[in-house]
Parts: sequence; C-alpha cells; structure tokens
Amino acid sequence: PPPLQTPDRSHILTAGHSLGGAAALETARLDDRVDAAVDIDGMPRTPENAAPVTKPALAIVAGDADPNPEYNAALDALLDDGNGVRVTLDGVTHFGMIDVGLMIGPVPGITGTRGPSGPTSVAQATPHLNDAVTTGRSLNTPALAQLGTVSAPDSK
Repeated sequence: PPPLQTPDRSHILTAGHSLGGAAALETARLDDRVDAAVDIDGMPRTPENAAPVTKPALAIVAGDADPNPEYNAALDALLDDGNGVRVTLDGVTHFGMIDVGLMIGPVPGITGTRGPSGPTSVAQATPHLNDAVTTGRSLNTPALAQLGTVSAPDSK
C-alpha cells in the first residue's frame, strides 16, 4: 500500500489488545470524537446495562480459548447496536494475536495451533474497519470471513 501522506484527523479509530482492546471499545462508546474501535481479544469492562457502541466496531476474538460466557455476553451487549461484528480466529490464543508467536515461535499452548499467523490475521482484519469508516459502507464481512468465523449479536 502507498505510504500514509497526511493523517485524516476527521476519522479517529481506537484499537488495542487485551485491556487496551476493552479500553478502545469503551472510548468509542463514550467519546463522540471516535468513529470506530478494534478490540483485539479484550474483556469488556463496561458497566452492566450500559448503552452499546453505536459506531462501527470489530472484535477480534481468540478461537483457542476456553468458553467464557461472561466475556461473550459482555461483548454481545456492546455490539448489540448492529454496527459491530466479532471475528473469531480459530487456532489462535490470546497471546497468539500479538508478536509473542514471532518471538518465541509456535508454542501451541501459548500462541495457538496457528502459531505466528495470528498477528497477520489481526493485521488483515483491521483495515476492513478503517475502510468502512472512511467510505461509509458496512464492514466487508465476506472478506473478514476469510480470516475467521464472523458473527454479530441479534439487534434488539
């Protein structure tokens, strides 16, 4: 891709991993200056019964994690406005989404069975949210589905 010549400050996207991902969602929920958020496997810390994120949001979730109903319910509540989707990366753990797998190599218990490909999948998913924000179109779920399982909560 061509180098970024001048940042477009009219579109702000927050992103983070783990607690940083939860903070990215919460910032998008509360701050009108933020247009979208990417949560990379972050457990939402939003108060119960809070309003959902009303902006485009992408939650990238570790597929090699033990089921966590509390996490799923919290994420569904935040994405319930219909503007967000969850992409579950099968074969990737929480630490497999960042560069740990590149530093220590493919250790399935730490990075997941897909080892170092997790950061690449995250990096490939994130621009789809940016494209949706800058063009005003919906998230490209068919493209996201090539990376992992796409799901969205049923809107109220």
